[in-house]
Amino acid sequence: MAEALQSLLGPDAKGISPNVVVRLKEKWGLEYEEWSQLIQMEAVSDRVKPITLRVAVYDGEEPITDIQNVKFESSSGNLDEQKKWVSLVLKERQYNKKTPYRLVLRDAETSIEQQSVEVIIDRAFTDDF
Repeated sequence: MAEALQSLLGPDAKGISPNVVVRLKEKWGLEYEEWSQLIQMEAVSDRVKPITLRVAVYDGEEPITDIQNVKFESSSGNLDEQKKWVSLVLKERQYNKKTPYRLVLRDAETSIEQQSVEVIIDRAFTDDF
């Protein structure tokens, strides 16, 4: 397996064992689960109206991912029914892991920012092998 990893990843893959690959895959899977879901905190009611948010990652004012529309409209009190999954695709360009990018949620009707979270983009692999 070491030879296969080295042929895929180059000479810097020395010392990467199958166990390390398995641990990284598990860790990345958990991070994906954590970062790919958004949760509607309150059920839609007479007081709480549904909202559609535009979700993307930005470098300043420039989106560096596709922009996804996510509609929060659940009237259920069940948290599982209030989860929305988002999968954003990075644009093909160079990213600096020391640059703070922002995951931004904006109201689709008004473009008013509802929430923003700083994110770091550290692409270990930049191609599909």
